[in-house]
Amino acid sequence: MDQDGRLKKRTRTLPMAKWAVLIHDHHKGYIDWETYEMNRNRIAKNVHPVPHEASGAIREGCALLQGLAKCGRCGRGLMVYYQGNNSTPGYYCSSNNIANGRGMRCMHVGGVLIDEAVSQAFLDAIAPAGIEAAFLAEKKYRGGA
Repeated sequence: MDQDGRLKKRTRTLPMAKWAVLIHDHHKGYIDWETYEMNRNRIAKNVHPVPHEASGAIREGCALLQGLAKCGRCGRGLMVYYQGNNSTPGYYCSSNNIANGRGMRCMHVGGVLIDEAVSQAFLDAIAPAGIEAAFLAEKKYRGGA
């Protein structure tokens, strides 16, 4: 209660390790416990990205490989930058080197040609499945099993 005798409600969140009771599989859920834990860990990483790392949730922007591309030199996740009025994407690696409070770039490359090449490779890879799906749909539409 506060000074005037009014009841105050307070919610206190405890980490799972400090819960008094936790009964696994007590109720049937939509997902299993392992999947739940994996999702919680992924969400925690998205909320609190590590400094100087390309981690966390993918944000706004049109870069196709945002959060996916890795540096060919050191293997770290590439970060995305945008430049110009049309927000042209590019990728860079800040590496492990920090000098004068700024990350030294291990690699820096424009993203337009890379994104176009990846898009074309993806479309080439799925084209046979698309053609097969079209044939199956046409066959089903015409009444053939």
